[in-house]
Amino acid sequence: LRSVLEACSLQSASAPVFVSCLTGVELEGGEAARPEYWLGHDEARPVRFQASMQTLDRLGCDAFLEIGPSTLLLRLGRQCLPEVPTEAWLPSL
Repeated sequence: LRSVLEACSLQSASAPVFVSCLTGVELEGGEAARPEYWLGHDEARPVRFQASMQTLDRLGCDAFLEIGPSTLLLRLGRQCLPEVPTEAWLPSL
């Protein structure tokens, strides 16, 4: 995996907010552009999904888009932030 990541042209996120599900906090600078960050996404490492959702809410995010084939994370997000209106949760497919 490391060699694949090192061959990729990783760039800093252009989004104004990038919150990590690994830590539950906002990432600083170009942290997501480092291969080491993505190497930490292995199956044995727990994620902090609820903490990340709470961080996004605290930062004022008012729409949540799931990019993927299912709506599993949208359902989990709604459980984490039940006060967020239904129309704020958007599937991509």
